[in-house]
Amino acid sequence: MNHINKNLPNLIKAAFENDIETVELSSLNIIRALKKEDEDTAKKISALLSNYRSGASLTRAFGQEPVPRDEEGLNSLVKLENNEDFSSKIFLSKKYEETIDNFLKNREHMEKLIDFGIAPSNSLLLYGEPGVGKTFLAKYISNKTQLPLITLDLSSTISSYLGKTGKNIKEVLDYAKRSPSILFLDEFDAIAKRRDDSSDLGELKRTVNVLLKELETWPFDCILIAATNHPELLDNAIWRRFDLKIEVEKPDKSLRLKLWKYYLDRGVVEINDDFIFFLSSTLTDVSPSDIEQISSSSLQKQIVSGGSIETNTIKSIIETNVISEHNLKKKLVVALKKEYEKNATQRDLAKLTGFPLSSINRYLKEEE
Repeated sequence: MNHINKNLPNLIKAAFENDIETVELSSLNIIRALKKEDEDTAKKISALLSNYRSGASLTRAFGQEPVPRDEEGLNSLVKLENNEDFSSKIFLSKKYEETIDNFLKNREHMEKLIDFGIAPSNSLLLYGEPGVGKTFLAKYISNKTQLPLITLDLSSTISSYLGKTGKNIKEVLDYAKRSPSILFLDEFDAIAKRRDDSSDLGELKRTVNVLLKELETWPFDCILIAATNHPELLDNAIWRRFDLKIEVEKPDKSLRLKLWKYYLDRGVVEINDDFIFFLSSTLTDVSPSDIEQISSSSLQKQIVSGGSIETNTIKSIIETNVISEHNLKKKLVVALKKEYEKNATQRDLAKLTGFPLSSINRYLKEEE
């Protein structure tokens, strides 16, 4: 009972001041204290805590609440998406598939966790190279949780005027907290850099301090997802505030196989499974975004101009320029000869790839 008495003044003060974060934390402490003494009351409080804002997200999803804008009122500071009909298939590596599944289960059983006085996980930091699927993953979580996705628009938010960037970010954070939602902070390193930058005039430090405070008290029924291609630039204290830190890596061979099959085999033309296997084995340094782009380009060629899907895909690999690997043409020719068309002549390989016969001859000689 002493523990409850200690939290009651904070709870009442926070209620009068409309301090939702303190109301939630004080209520959580009271639930823990009541769990053994009065389980029925503890359950009633946890149910209130879990559901008091249910349905609010639908109001915002239909645009009835205006989104925050810059000081001039010309540009929106966020982009609002409803991903209820998100139909794209997602491919997760085994390394973090279980982590994401557990996070989603955690959200499904939020009321049960609060019943036991345990705060549900509500923040994720995604880091990895461009194109590996960080934004895609945020949309997937939005779809699975049925929460609207609010994405910070960096171009409108970051200002050259002193103090405006911090003010804009605070407005976005306040907006996202008003009802159940997911706030997605892409290119997070732009606003959460290390505070030891000697060239900073103080705005960066203020912005990072605001983010640290908000992460610590983010509402239970909201999720905050941040993504960065440059994790080394983030302030050290920021890392500790996130419940989950996930490195989104480029796909391994088995995942590449699924991705090539999904994006290339769209019923346009019959695809040889051996060719899919060849692509996943040969092109090792590709992201899901690279595979989707190459596949889309090759299928466009197939539909418009016809020909061989193998030739169209190899042309697309070169033309899209998404793979910056040295001697890529040579690697493709040598791999085709060794792994896909072992009995092919140089003329066959020239026809298949669209490369000059003289180049095919030179690539194979260099490999001998």
